[in-house]
Amino acid sequence: MKNNVNVIIPKDGAILSIPADTSYEAVEELSAQFHAIWPNRKFLIVVGDIKIVSEADMNAAGWYKRVSNE
Repeated sequence: MKNNVNVIIPKDGAILSIPADTSYEAVEELSAQFHAIWPNRKFLIVVGDIKIVSEADMNAAGWYKRVSNE
């Protein structure tokens, strides 16, 4: 993760967007650490552009994707 790191405290249903160049292993470690700290919270980690998340995944996380003209 070459970009700056920000403090993240995910609420239940949060979507975390991390840089596209993040390795799979780093994502797994980040997920494991978040689950160790907050075992009962659900969150979705998106590597890269948030627009790639499917409507079903966003709905499962408690978010609802709006239709856009983009």
